Amino acid sequence: MADANPNPAGQGQNQQLQVKVPDDVQKGVYSNAVSVNVNTNEVVLDFGYLLPNTAAPIIEVVSRVNMNQRTAESFLGVLSGAMDDFKKKQAAQAQAPQAPMGPAPMGPQPMGPAPMGPQAMGPAPMGPQPMGPAPMGPQPMGPAPMAPYPTNA
Repeated sequence: MADANPNPAGQGQNQQLQVKVPDDVQKGVYSNAVSVNVNTNEVVLDFGYLLPNTAAPIIEVVSRVNMNQRTAESFLGVLSGAMDDFKKKQAAQAQAPQAPMGPAPMGPQPMGPAPMGPQAMGPAPMGPQPMGPAPMGPQPMGPAPMAPYPTNA
C-alpha cells in the first residue's frame, strides 16, 4: 500500500525551508511602538517609531505587516517561544558563577558585537511581560479602524 500524503503541497512539519532576505530588507527597521488591528479576514501590524522630545507625540509608521488569522496565531506562538528561551538564557547567565575580576588588559581590545542582555538594555525591567491584547505602545490595540498614514516618498 502506497503512503498517502495528506499534505500534497509539501508543507509538512519536517520540511526544511530556505529563507532569503533581500539586501534592502537585511538591515531591518527600528520600532518602539506597535498597533494591532484584527478583523475577520486578517491581522494588520503597524510598527512605528515614536519621535522623542516632541510637543505632540507623533508615531511614524516604519513598516506594516498584513497576515491571515492562521499565520498570526503561528507568529504569536513562535514569538512567545523565542521570548521564553531568551528569558531562560538570561536567568541561567544570572545564576552562573562570575569569574573574579582581575586588572584590565592593557592595549587595544578587539571590537565585536555589542553585548546583549540587561546590561545593554538600560533600565527597562526584565521579567514577565503582559501578553495578549494589552497595548505595547502608545497606540491602543484592538479592532479600531485604521487611519491612513502619510507616506515618506
